Amino acid sequence: MNSPEETLGSSLNEYKLGVNMLGIRQADIAPGDEAYREIAANLLFEVAQEQEIDPRL
Repeated sequence: MNSPEETLGSSLNEYKLGVNMLGIRQADIAPGDEAYREIAANLLFEVAQEQEIDPRL
């Protein structure tokens, strides 16, 4: 079972990654943009990890 601290940490990480994504202007995003791709991949990983967290927390 996961702790509330893990749930909070995951939510905080998702928030930070979302803020980072919003900091990149849409006009600056190109198909090969490594910075944007890395942030998006990290966000997807965080969301996947969240699936393992007990939703009751």
